[in-house]
Amino acid sequence: MKKTILKTLVLIILMVISVVSCERNPMKRLSDPFDEGALNTWSGVFKIYDDDLITGGNVAFIPADLTPPDNNMTIDFKVTEENPPEGAKCLKYTWNGQNQVWGTKNEHDWAGVTLIAATHWSLYNSTPAKDLSPGGYTRITFKAFALIDRNTYVKFEGPISTTTTAPTKGGTRYLRLNSRDLENWQTYTINFSVNDFKSVKDYFKIVIEYPLAINKGPFENVGNGGMVYVDDIRYER
Repeated sequence: MKKTILKTLVLIILMVISVVSCERNPMKRLSDPFDEGALNTWSGVFKIYDDDLITGGNVAFIPADLTPPDNNMTIDFKVTEENPPEGAKCLKYTWNGQNQVWGTKNEHDWAGVTLIAATHWSLYNSTPAKDLSPGGYTRITFKAFALIDRNTYVKFEGPISTTTTAPTKGGTRYLRLNSRDLENWQTYTINFSVNDFKSVKDYFKIVIEYPLAINKGPFENVGNGGMVYVDDIRYER
């Protein structure tokens, strides 16, 4: 009799642990972090990259129609070179500066990569946007440095903005930095409004710009592109 009661108690305890574990499943939180409510239990941080891409999403090269793999661009999420400031790894995006053909257009004054909510670039349009506004986030913080030429810039962007309090371009808040700004690891911040996180399809973008190539032919004033290292990307309150 005692053994039967003991077995019953053990089964009840295991069932309770199982239910609690499912409710606290970290992968579920990453894919849909607010479906369980109880926002006051959150630390106010939504991590995008921390030694790896941890959003449950994926990556796509830009401009449009450029999809991994690409002969002129690469991205590596597990780079150990250049002394990552947080953890053991950082991400590295490279562009060799060569002409990018997409559709009937050519781009050689800029190229970039976007960290997307979709699990594959081909699912970008069909994947619903993430509503992260209940988290109360008001900024993106990240650490970065870059190896770029003097006439080259790096633009870091967040999700689409719903407000127009500058700086914005194409509805996206951004931070544009030159080679001197990015010669060493530093922490950067882009400020947002809470509503800017209401419809997130792109968590974070890295764009290398070469303005000298604007309005030039596809093989005129071609730049050298560059290498951009980024670590510890997060949304914060």
